Amino acid sequence: MSSSPGLLLYRRILRLHRFLPPHMKDLGDTYVRSEFALHKSATDKTLSNFMEQWKEYADQIERERDRRELDMKLGGDGSGRNWGRDIEDELSEEQKAQLEKLKEETIKVRQGVDGSDDADGTSDRTSSSGGAAGVTIESYKPSSSSSS
Repeated sequence: MSSSPGLLLYRRILRLHRFLPPHMKDLGDTYVRSEFALHKSATDKTLSNFMEQWKEYADQIERERDRRELDMKLGGDGSGRNWGRDIEDELSEEQKAQLEKLKEETIKVRQGVDGSDDADGTSDRTSSSGGAAGVTIESYKPSSSSSS
């Protein structure tokens, strides 16, 4: 017995959400369930685009999870920001120059994208992209009680 591609993708996304912080997992799971339920009877053209976008989202979450796991294996905290000095000491001069160039380019891109002027790429606002659905969540803070 085989599952439909939509069901497999749905399950994949929910499994990937297990690696998110609890409040983001809850928000993501709720959103995914809602979107998949709304698109159960979508036209083939709409469904094709829907599936493509959610596959891209799942791929993005998977890459992020893999990056965090690699960072932790290299002695970091999973954020990618705490590369140990011992690793940098093992780099060749060419690799160090390439890493520095990458850091500079990343700062330029980040300043252009989020308006951050900080060299470390931090910014005063907190945001997270919903990826495939194109949803931006500004300063999401879960509430213990719902209010209207």
